[in-house]
Formats: sequence, structure tokens, C-alpha cells
Amino acid sequence: MESVRERVLGFVRAYPGVHAREVERRLQLSSRLASYHLEALQEHGQVQCLEETGYSRFFPAVGHPRWSRREMQFLSLMRRQVSLRIVILLAQEGESTRERLAGRLNLARASVSHHLALLAEGGLLRAEQRGRERIVRLADPRHTLGMLANFTPLPDELEPFEQMWKDLMA
Repeated sequence: MESVRERVLGFVRAYPGVHAREVERRLQLSSRLASYHLEALQEHGQVQCLEETGYSRFFPAVGHPRWSRREMQFLSLMRRQVSLRIVILLAQEGESTRERLAGRLNLARASVSHHLALLAEGGLLRAEQRGRERIVRLADPRHTLGMLANFTPLPDELEPFEQMWKDLMA
């Protein structure tokens, strides 16, 4: 029978960049038990942790050359469903405005602005002013698509991700 620690490590390996709360929910562990095993895995050099705005995100330390900060930041951002959807829309459309993205995603402009700021801070977006509109686009579309091709969304995010990916490649 697989131990709790092996389940936690397997989950982090399958979904790099996952946060501790997601480990708790998906594996049905208490926060204390999940934290205990994540800390032990860190101490034994089996996982790495990236602290970002209120989240501790975990990456496997085995089976992959050392994760670069850029890779960890990218995966952490893609674990945010709205940020992932924005990136895929921008990859599909080339460029957009906050208002168009809010309409396409059926979200408040403030929520889209928040995620655009996170993506810009992470170096994924470029913005330019055109008259009264602020146009956003991917900073490096080729790199972003390459990283997305190796990204594994969580199971309940898989169907929308696959559909967006199919739309992008059509």
C-alpha cells in the first residue's frame, strides 16, 4: 500500500507548481498532515518550495534538472485558472485589451486586471498604449507555447484546457 508521503510526492510530481491547499483537497488530507509531509519531503530534498503571494507552491526535486526560477514562476502562474485562460486566449488571438478579455472570460475587469498584473510581473506579458486602449500580448509566445505544451492541468481543469488548446491549434 502506498504511504501518504508517497502519494504527496506523486501528486507534486504529476502537477508541479501545485499549492499546499490543493494537495490537501485532492488527497483528502488535513492541512496539518499535508504540511507535515510537504515539509519532510523538502527536508529530504525531494521537493522544492516557491513562496509566492500567500501560496507555497511545490515542485519535484527529482526527475527533472533543477527547476529554474522562470520555470517555477511560469508553472505557478498557470496553476491559477484565470491566468491560464488569459495566456491561452492571448496565444490564440495575439493581443487583446482588459475589457475584451473580461468579456471573453465572463469576469469582472478588476479580476482580469489582477491576473494581467501577475502575468506582467512574471514576465509573460507586454503591454502598450494605443490611444485610450492598453493592448496586452505575450512577451515570448514561442517560449510560452513550449512551456504550455509540457503543462499538466489538474484533472477538473483538463477538459477546458484541452478545448482551449484544440481551439488554439485549429
